[in-house]
Amino acid sequence: MSVVEEERKASADLLAIDRVVRAFHRARSGESGVLPTDAVASLLAKYARLDLPDGGGRHYAERSRTVHVIGDFAIVVSAYEVERPVGNARGVLFLQLRLTPDGWRVHDAVARSVERAVTERMVDPRRGSQPRYP
Repeated sequence: MSVVEEERKASADLLAIDRVVRAFHRARSGESGVLPTDAVASLLAKYARLDLPDGGGRHYAERSRTVHVIGDFAIVVSAYEVERPVGNARGVLFLQLRLTPDGWRVHDAVARSVERAVTERMVDPRRGSQPRYP
C-alpha cells in the first residue's frame, strides 16, 4: 500500500470513528435516562461492555477528543459537559472500538465524572511523567 493509500484509509477510519462517537453522545442525551436500545444497537460490537453510571436524560456536549488507531483497534478519550438544570457537570468518556466487517463498533465504553479523572502525559519516559489535572 502506498503512502497516499494509507493516508486515505486513515482519514476514512477517523471519519467513521467520528460518526460513531457523535452518535454515541447523541444516544446518551435521551430523555429516559438510559441509552435507547435502537439508537445504540448499531454502534455496539457483539458482547460490548457499557459502564455509564451517570445515565442520560440530559444533553451531552463533547468538548475535546483524543483518538488513537492501531490497525483494527481504536481508543477514544472524549471530554464532555452535561447540561443540567442546576449547573453543568464535566466528565470523560473512554471508548474502545473495533473494526468489524460492518464498520467501526464500540467494544467497551466507560464514563466517569471529571472529578475522578487525572491525566498523566508522558513526554519523555526517561524523565518521568508530568501529571496534569483538569
